Amino acid sequence: MHTIQYLFLVFLSLIYLVTAWLISKKLNIETKIETKILSRYKHVNEIHKEAEIYLLVAWIISLFIFFVINPAAFKVYFIFVWLTVLYIFRAYMEWKFEKRLKRHILSILAAGFFLIIFLGIEFVFTNPVPVKLKTDQVKEITLEHYSDEGSNTITITDKELIKPILSALSDGQYHQKIDTHPITPRLEMIIRLKNGKEIVIEEFITRPLSSGDRSVIFKVHTERIFYPRDMMMFSQELELIFEDSWNRIRQVPIGPVITSNIKRIKD
Repeated sequence: MHTIQYLFLVFLSLIYLVTAWLISKKLNIETKIETKILSRYKHVNEIHKEAEIYLLVAWIISLFIFFVINPAAFKVYFIFVWLTVLYIFRAYMEWKFEKRLKRHILSILAAGFFLIIFLGIEFVFTNPVPVKLKTDQVKEITLEHYSDEGSNTITITDKELIKPILSALSDGQYHQKIDTHPITPRLEMIIRLKNGKEIVIEEFITRPLSSGDRSVIFKVHTERIFYPRDMMMFSQELELIFEDSWNRIRQVPIGPVITSNIKRIKD
C-alpha cells in the first residue's frame, strides 16, 4: 500500500477509537471490551462462540477457493469483509441475548469501521483513475530505452509535442488488472511534473494467456497524492507515439542524452 493508504487507515482508526470511547462513556458500556479490535472478546454464550468458529472456517475455505480460481484478483484487504460480517453477527447476538449491556452498539460501530476501510481501499485507492494533465503542469517528458550496451533518452519539452501525449493518457482505457503474460518492455516514459512528482509509463509487448496474439499494453504508475496507484492501460494513440519513438531512438548511437522533435502520428 502507498503512504496515503496507511494514513487513511490511521485516520479512520483514530476516529473509531475516539468514537467508541465517547459512546462507552455516554452509555455506560463496559470499557474493557469496547476496543474489541485490541482486546479479548467475551462471547455471550457457547453457541455464539461456536458460530464464530464456523464463520472463520467458512471464510478460510472461501478465500482458498477464490485464490485458486483467480489468484490475480486476491487482495489482503479482503480480510475487512470477514471482519465486517463477524461484527454484524456479534451485534446481532449481543442485541438478542445481552441487549441491556448495549455492547451491540459498539459492534455495529466496528462493523461500519471495517466496511468503510474495505470500500475506501477497493473503490478509492485501487480503482483506475485516468491521468488527466494540462501542458502547463508538465516540466518535461522523457522516453528511455535500456539495453546491454547502454541507454538512449529522448527528452521532450515542447508543449505542442507534449499535448498529444497527455491527450492519449486522458483518453486511454484504464484497467486495474489485465490477464496477460508480460514480455520485456521496450521503452519507459517519465512525465516529470513541475510540482516534483513523476508519472512512469512502461510499454509492454504482451501475449494474452487465452491466445497467442500479441498486443501492446501500458503500465502506468502515478504518485499523485490523493490517488497513488499502478494501473494498466490500452491506447492506440499512445501506442503509435511509442512506436515512432522506438524507431527514432534505435537509430541513435548509444551514449549521450538527445532531444528529438517527435511529431504526433496521425491515423
